Amino acid sequence: MVQRKRNLKKRNPTVLIVVPGDSEKTYLDVRRIQKRRNPAITTQIKSFSDNDPLKTIRWANKQKISTTITRQQLPFDIIYCVFDHDNEDKLDRKKDERLNQVCSNVENTVNFYSNPCFEIWLQMHFRTVTRFTSRKNAIRWTDKNITGYVKGPSYDGYGEIIALEEKAIENAIIAMKKHDEERNFNPSDSNPSTTIPWLLKAIDRK
Repeated sequence: MVQRKRNLKKRNPTVLIVVPGDSEKTYLDVRRIQKRRNPAITTQIKSFSDNDPLKTIRWANKQKISTTITRQQLPFDIIYCVFDHDNEDKLDRKKDERLNQVCSNVENTVNFYSNPCFEIWLQMHFRTVTRFTSRKNAIRWTDKNITGYVKGPSYDGYGEIIALEEKAIENAIIAMKKHDEERNFNPSDSNPSTTIPWLLKAIDRK
């Protein structure tokens, strides 16, 4: 007697994006709608506001998602963690070493950075930024030059900013190259810089 194999439906790949605040989450939520990403990929965006990247990565790897087929709680297939240097006025190389050690033990986690903060990425949609800037000045520039901008989930102008994304990517690459000319690029101490373009590329590739 020939046994028939059960036609098991393959579950969608799952992606978790962990961001440090409501501004980043709102931005990515709006972008996901605007870009109409692949519906075959199950993506969740969560904010975890802790200044310690180690705690963020550990928290992210404890998150589970309920599958639509078996209703099991399973780990995410890939996790993207987004960090910035809000409230970090001094470089902490020991923390960077601990972070790298934790990351080496988790195969499915990829980290992305903005230095000094998320607002530097927003600025790059409008201008080239290569000179050192503090978090305070970065936020002050966005408040002054991006109409209606407020840090947090209430800002409703991200759609217009996202339309300028290609320009922002160009400016982010310019900043990275400048740091490479002076020394090796490292998001931990390369101010200003952001690797958000690589996050967006990873998201769009899924």
